[in-house]
Amino acid sequence: MDAKTQKELKLFAEYFPQQALEPCFKLWKTLNFDFKITAGRRTKLGDYTHRSGKHKITVNGDQNPYAFLVTYLHEVAHLQTFEQFKNKVNPHGQEWKSAYTRLLHEFLAMGAFDKQLEAIIIAHANNPGASSCTDPALQKALKHFNTHQQHETRLPHVEELEIGQLFLFQGRYFQLLEKQRSRFKAKLLEAGKYYLFNHLAEVAPVAQLPGGDMEILVNSPIPLVHIPAKTRFRYQNRLFVKHKQQRVNAVCQDMNDKVLYEIRSSERVEIVST
Repeated sequence: MDAKTQKELKLFAEYFPQQALEPCFKLWKTLNFDFKITAGRRTKLGDYTHRSGKHKITVNGDQNPYAFLVTYLHEVAHLQTFEQFKNKVNPHGQEWKSAYTRLLHEFLAMGAFDKQLEAIIIAHANNPGASSCTDPALQKALKHFNTHQQHETRLPHVEELEIGQLFLFQGRYFQLLEKQRSRFKAKLLEAGKYYLFNHLAEVAPVAQLPGGDMEILVNSPIPLVHIPAKTRFRYQNRLFVKHKQQRVNAVCQDMNDKVLYEIRSSERVEIVST
């Protein structure tokens, strides 16, 4: 094994379960796709693209090994489906489901998943959705394998809040109203509109102060995407104020040099009281 291959395998070993390491590495080499491990993204866990005759797969690197593997296989199934059908089928249609289900069963057979996950993975493989996030049972099971740090830094899930609780999500304030069949209904305070949340959506509980201001009831840093515009925060030992939210980044002003910067929305920041 040459030095380059050893380095690549070492990188794979940081993210995949041990039993899945070599099979996943072989898939990468056999299918010949660009593979990038990214920072956590708020809109997706991974993606597959085909441009200029080249396949590319990205997977968020902030997932535990089993969640990382599920996302990886999800995207590899997209590649295999494209190779066979090009753009003639639905991205998450029966052709993709068949490819994804086959991969899941192959990796189950080789013992790539922890015993506690096997029944959940089998159930998930029977009718996979467009994202593992749409399978609450799978998501809840996978979260049990998060590291201590991942557990410590996450925000509360909306399902953990009491009915009536106010919370902050992507810069807007909501009130939790009721649990429906598989979602939680909440009211957007500023407009009176109603929204449905996945039960595992991470939110920041807040309390309304006598003067009408909102106090965030989270002591740890929170993702920049959740804080409203005009909020002051500390990031990398510097003070900023958030100006506006973009799709991936937020435009923020350094309170010292007054220069505008774009900061990744997934970065965790410490809110500074005014």
